[in-house]
Amino acid sequence: GIYDYTPSEIASSWYDEEEMNKITNRCFKVIRRMQTRGSRRSNNKKCCIRGLEGYSTLGSANKEKNKAAAIAAVLDEQSKQWVENRIDDQAIADTYRQTTYNCQVWAEVLGMRDQEAAKVIFFPNDEDHHGRDMDATATVCSIRSTESEHGRMKKIASSSALHRQLRAAAA
Repeated sequence: GIYDYTPSEIASSWYDEEEMNKITNRCFKVIRRMQTRGSRRSNNKKCCIRGLEGYSTLGSANKEKNKAAAIAAVLDEQSKQWVENRIDDQAIADTYRQTTYNCQVWAEVLGMRDQEAAKVIFFPNDEDHHGRDMDATATVCSIRSTESEHGRMKKIASSSALHRQLRAAAA
């Protein structure tokens, strides 16, 4: 638990409020740049949009559309059950799952890409994870550009306890 960490490891592993504010401001800048320039980069500046897609105008609209569809499907199922004077929690859950299936599949795809990218970063000598997936490689490049700009991946990995946990989890 948290009590297994020294104060130095805690400082190396978690962001403080000032660091979070800097990261948040950087994210807003990246989103503004992404919205105004699209995928074009100016001045050879590299920026990683991974994880920020849902905050763009299009991404935000997509999230709202998906939420609204899920809510409408659940409310329709509840309304049917009300008319039929029955309660079927499983039918409601199944309706929600069917409505959100594509979102779940996409989240799993992105998660697998991120996992491959993390393996390349944290285990650079493991040939099994290099060049398998071009999308993962692109994610690694984006993460590495963010890493060099913020220096944060080094800070996160500098905690010996956290680093041991990452290696154990990957094994």
